[in-house]
Amino acid sequence: DKAKGGGAQRPAVEQQGGSLHTITFEPVPVTDAGIRALRWQQPRSLMSRRPKTVILSGLTSIHGLQFHHSTLIDERQWSMPSLEHVEGYACGDFIGTSSSLTHLEVRPIRGL
Repeated sequence: DKAKGGGAQRPAVEQQGGSLHTITFEPVPVTDAGIRALRWQQPRSLMSRRPKTVILSGLTSIHGLQFHHSTLIDERQWSMPSLEHVEGYACGDFIGTSSSLTHLEVRPIRGL
């Protein structure tokens, strides 16, 4: 704590019971009005309130991963020790937190 001369450290938070097994990212059409409504929000301001590391111990698969998802996962330092299967269009440093990875499929982005 600060009184002992160190900065306040946020503890790692582990998802107890491992109830989240799969994350699937899917495209969702958003209207121009919806995009304007989202632009005023500043989600990065919430970053200071998050725990230092989130451990998703039950997560075994991620589908539809895009670059911006991967970047956010890495920025938030998610750890996924049971992650076995990842497919999408990007891959991040979070892959290194898995000791169980058996399948990694990173597809090329169309047009590149």
